[in-house]
Amino acid sequence: MQDSNEFESLGTRRAVRDFLARELDDLSGGSARPRLPPDLAGLSTSSDREVIEACSLLDKCYDARGAAKARSADAAIGRRIHQLFSHALRRMKQLPPDPREPLPALTPPAVDAPATSRVRRKQV
Repeated sequence: MQDSNEFESLGTRRAVRDFLARELDDLSGGSARPRLPPDLAGLSTSSDREVIEACSLLDKCYDARGAAKARSADAAIGRRIHQLFSHALRRMKQLPPDPREPLPALTPPAVDAPATSRVRRKQV
């Protein structure tokens, strides 16, 4: 399959998710996504967790369907989407997690006057 070779050339999990999103849009026709079956229309690729959950959902969904629906057009699109998610998940497991963005360093506010402390002593 050509997609598995394309997934192998991707070097980060983010690149895999971006490629998966583009392929999913191409396959569904982009704006035609609402016309997909409900179980396929809501698939998201914005995080590793969403790809894992979508792949798990596709596994359950298409394992449960019988041979009667296997020849329909929806089933063909579903199989293709399932293959894409499976290849993407396999490649993501081979890659290290994406580095997190560093948090901005908090710097104390600039003070013009020198710091002094005032201590009141208790009078006896």
